Parts: sequence; C-alpha cells; structure tokens
Amino acid sequence: MSVHPHREIFDDVPAKIDPGARYLFHMHGWVVELMGPAGAVSTGYWWRWTVEAFADRGFVVISEARPLNTDVRAYALTVARQVARLRAAGVPSDHITVTGMSKGGSSRS
Repeated sequence: MSVHPHREIFDDVPAKIDPGARYLFHMHGWVVELMGPAGAVSTGYWWRWTVEAFADRGFVVISEARPLNTDVRAYALTVARQVARLRAAGVPSDHITVTGMSKGGSSRS
C-alpha cells in the first residue's frame, strides 16, 4: 500500500513540469540491466521499491530500467539534459536530487 496514493514515477521528465515540486533522479545498479527489474529482485535488489519509497516521501521520481550494456558517459549526458529541462522550466536547483547505486552511481568516464 502506498503512503501517498498519487505516486509520481516517470521514465523521463514529465510532460507537465511543476516548478514547485521536488524531483529525484535515481539510477539503478547493473543487475537491473542484466536481469531486468523482476529478475533483479531475486538477488535482493529492490529497485522498484526504492523508487516507490522516494515517491512516497513526496518526490517526483525519474528512473528508468536501462537496457543491457548502457554506456555510462552517454547516459550521464542524458540525465544532464533532463536536469537542464527541469531548470529551464523554472525548477530551482535545490529541488533536484540525483542518486545512483552501483553502476548507476558510477563516476567512470
């Protein structure tokens, strides 16, 4: 059961951007690329539950299941463009959070 009945979880920046909302980008670990969201659960990796927990705490969550072998640098540029879209729509920088686990938090370039 959701604490907040109106969870907002998207694969990309929503079409309607609310400048007053708090946005959170979450990049999952490599196991979701390898096994998919359902398969990753068998390893104890609860990506979907993680983003739901963020949404239950009032964030508009942007998190997609990346395809296998996603290039880290190219994906980082995608997220940077998404953040830029929010900023261009008037969302203050302190209302945007970017998180990641494992490959999703990689700093490799």
